[in-house]
Amino acid sequence: MTVNILPTHIPTVNPKRQRFRRPWQSDPSCVLNLMPEINTQWRDYSGHNNHATLVGPTRVHNGRFGEALLFDGVNDAATITHSAELSLPTEVTVECWTNASAMGGAGIRPILRKTSNVWAYNDYNYGLGIIDDGVTWVHGDGVGHDTLGVINILDGNWHHILGGFDAVNHHVIIDKVRTTAANTRVPLVNVNDLEISFNNAGNLFAGILDTIRIYNKMLTDSEISNLYEQGKPSEV
Repeated sequence: MTVNILPTHIPTVNPKRQRFRRPWQSDPSCVLNLMPEINTQWRDYSGHNNHATLVGPTRVHNGRFGEALLFDGVNDAATITHSAELSLPTEVTVECWTNASAMGGAGIRPILRKTSNVWAYNDYNYGLGIIDDGVTWVHGDGVGHDTLGVINILDGNWHHILGGFDAVNHHVIIDKVRTTAANTRVPLVNVNDLEISFNNAGNLFAGILDTIRIYNKMLTDSEISNLYEQGKPSEV
């Protein structure tokens, strides 16, 4: 006779420490879906193979969906080679989860940009960054920030941030709170590489970045809410 002896202690999992399941991106409007799954790359799961080449960031295990990348605010960066689907003349949404740090400089700490110039608002297709403790979005050719999200994201917590434009407005969304301004600029499409945490006069992004996505449309409030719920901690 065979006797199956059960273990006297069954390990339990703290739900607050469970890794979040990474959402698979099936939206055809998604042209970039970066998730850090390979040591030397930030892999694109959109199906367009726009993988990012990493220079310096450290792979960590405490991201919003598990694996993530820690940028030191000194010289860590990533680059994506130009492709046609990343040049977006009429609409765009840039989305990311971030746990940002106040390190990295006192000026604008760029998260992502597609331009041929410094963060001087010249030749911008699109750009998303941190200014003070909020978020800024810029596109086109001009002077000044297009839209500012004023919710403090440098509080040690994870935040879901998005920026984008459509034919009428440009937008910054932080944890589902949207700031909108009239769109008075024309996005300047270019053939330059897309840069993440690039050097803006000594100011770089510092903190953890998890999934980054780019869409070829401006997402609706319903779509943004669904994405936020995918990454929201289970105890909230």
